[in-house]
Amino acid sequence: MKRTPMEYRVVWKRAGMKQKTKRYASLSAAQRRVTLMGPEPWLAFAADPDELHCCSGHECGCEGATWREYLLGSRANGWKADDEGMPPLEYCRIEKRPTSNWEPME
Repeated sequence: MKRTPMEYRVVWKRAGMKQKTKRYASLSAAQRRVTLMGPEPWLAFAADPDELHCCSGHECGCEGATWREYLLGSRANGWKADDEGMPPLEYCRIEKRPTSNWEPME
C-alpha cells in the first residue's frame, strides 16, 4: 500500500498579534518548531540548559550566557535595546494535509 505524502504546518498566535503559520515537508521539522516556541527551547538543540551557549564571555559579546539565559532572555527582552520582547504564546499546534502530484498547465 502506497503512503500518501503529507505536508505539515505549525500554526501559532501570540497575545495581541495575528495568527502566523509556517509550512514543513516533514513532521520532525514541524515538531522542532513547536519545541523552539515552547517553555524549554534548548531541547530542540539537545543542549543542557545550564551549559554555556557560546563561550565564557571573554572571547565575544555573548556575556557567558547559558542556553536557558540566551533563549528565554531573547524572548523576554527582545534582540534590540528598545524591543519589549515577545508577547506570551496563546496557542501553537501542528496541522497536516495530504499533498498531491503537480499537474501541468496548458
